Amino acid sequence: MAIAVVDEEKIERLVEALRDAEGGPLMVREVADRLDVSRNTASKYVDVAEATNEVVTDRYGPARRVWLPEKAPSGTAEGA
Repeated sequence: MAIAVVDEEKIERLVEALRDAEGGPLMVREVADRLDVSRNTASKYVDVAEATNEVVTDRYGPARRVWLPEKAPSGTAEGA
């Protein structure tokens, strides 16, 4: 998977949004709303943040939940 070049400010805002949400979780749709971007763009930002270990995700039905690594529940990559 190729990592796209993204605006670092958006990644920082993503992490800050999770801190404001007390570590998460936020759904990708909520991330999109908070960053004022499309859901697809938010998903790409989450992918990049996950690849750099700034966030952890898991599946919740068809959606993805996003957490700060230190707040991830057991069963996710960091919370296991």
